[in-house]
Amino acid sequence: MKIFEHVIDRRIREIVQLSPNQCGFVPGCGTTDAIHAARLLIEEHREKEKPLHIAFLDLEKAFGRIPHEVIL
Repeated sequence: MKIFEHVIDRRIREIVQLSPNQCGFVPGCGTTDAIHAARLLIEEHREKEKPLHIAFLDLEKAFGRIPHEVIL
């Protein structure tokens, strides 16, 4: 099954363009990368005195709580 998943994953990644800010499920991009990107963004907005709104979402358990017929 892992080989099949790898093939599907590779084909989907060829078609779908992920934002450079996306770190979830991206090989080589972890939590520290996301934290670093957020800090740079915060510092940039502070220097320019621009407002910044950030939302952090943890969707780990969301799949089990949403009716599957809605998302499938």
